[in-house]
This record gives sequence, structure tokens and C-alpha cells, in this order.
Amino acid sequence: MSKTNIKMGAPTYIVKPEDGVVVCQITTSGCDDNFPYLDLWSVKLSKKLQKRFNIGTIMREQTFTAVARLHKDDTWDEVTGKRIAESKCKRQIYEFYCRLYSFVIDEILHNDIALFNQYADNLMYCYNRETRHLKELTGNEDKY
Repeated sequence: MSKTNIKMGAPTYIVKPEDGVVVCQITTSGCDDNFPYLDLWSVKLSKKLQKRFNIGTIMREQTFTAVARLHKDDTWDEVTGKRIAESKCKRQIYEFYCRLYSFVIDEILHNDIALFNQYADNLMYCYNRETRHLKELTGNEDKY
């Protein structure tokens, strides 16, 4: 597991020197083991992930593909082609998971956390109102 919380498989390559093409494929999956509280949001979040990213869970395997093509003025070099294709593929992976994780963060912060904040604010308002009411009734809020 990397510090990006993405499980990334070893790259596989399709090399076609006659066409001047190197294809790189990498299979990945996110990992929600580090986020046990995501289970609380799993059903609703799963539906939104399916709609937005065509995956039901962060842990679903995804395969990314990138192609490096030989420029007409360049000389064929398989190693360089593999490195370019792999770099392009990894860039796609990081961009996808960045969008995915940002979406999850937004969902939690703007929906669930906002609602919890609203409940906490409402409870504090009710507590303060009852404290004032109790003080009016007894003349001392600590008496009861």
C-alpha cells in the first residue's frame, strides 16, 4: 500500500515496434480499510459512486490504459516507450482517484457533516433556551 491509499498492480505492456506503439495497462483499486467510518455512508455513497464513476465501491478494481506513440522524428526505443506509457497511465490513475476521493470528501463534508453540525447547533440552542427557562422558573439555573 502506498501513501496514496491505492493498490496498484504491476504494469503490463503491449509493444508494437512496427507501429511505433507501446501500450501500458495497470490494474488498481482504492482501499477503504483505513476509513472504517465510510461503512456508515456505504449505501447512499455507493449509489452516488455508481452514478458518477461507474463503480459501487472505492475498492473496485479498475484497469487503466495509456499509449505511447513514436514521433516521426524520433528513433525507436522500447524502454523509453514503456516509461512514457507507464507515466501516462499512472497520471490517469492519480487523476481518477483524486477525483474519486475528492467526491467522497465533498459528500461527507457537505451532506452528513453539515447535517450533524445543524443538529449540534439545534441542540445547543435548545439547551440554552431551557437553561434560560429554568433560570426564570427558579431564579437559579443550578438549583435543579
